[in-house]
Amino acid sequence: MQLFEALSAYKYSGIKEVLVVRILEEYNCRVSEVLTARWIDFDPDRYLILPGLKGSRSIVVRDRDLLSQISALSKTSNEFIFHPVTYQRIYGLCKKLLNEKIFTFRKKKNSKVTHYFRYANVLSLDNDKIIQDVLHHNSARSSGYYKTKRKGSSNGKK
Repeated sequence: MQLFEALSAYKYSGIKEVLVVRILEEYNCRVSEVLTARWIDFDPDRYLILPGLKGSRSIVVRDRDLLSQISALSKTSNEFIFHPVTYQRIYGLCKKLLNEKIFTFRKKKNSKVTHYFRYANVLSLDNDKIIQDVLHHNSARSSGYYKTKRKGSSNGKK
């Protein structure tokens, strides 16, 4: 929860953005999966279901503190919970706080905020099935892509 803690330390006031970052860090999902969270998939006492995108499984958020904070949000859309937060806003916020850490992984495509949290959370794992489960993937092939992709690694190995 390093970025969430950094946001708290800076007393950042955008509560919706802070909650999006917290969910990204804790649940290994994509920014787009969080930003498309809908009120219809939210039960403040039990869960928030985030739609799985790109063939991934849906993610169920059950953290009572998160659910309570989401419940207290101002409703700026009848459909989307985190409206009007954008991917660009989250990317800029994370890039500002994470600096060079965002660019830790080899391929330019993987420097996206979406990938940073996902890579960071499976970095120490070497089992394809476990990575697949942690990232909510249906495909073992796509999960293998997250194995040991750090700068300086050769042939996919540390």
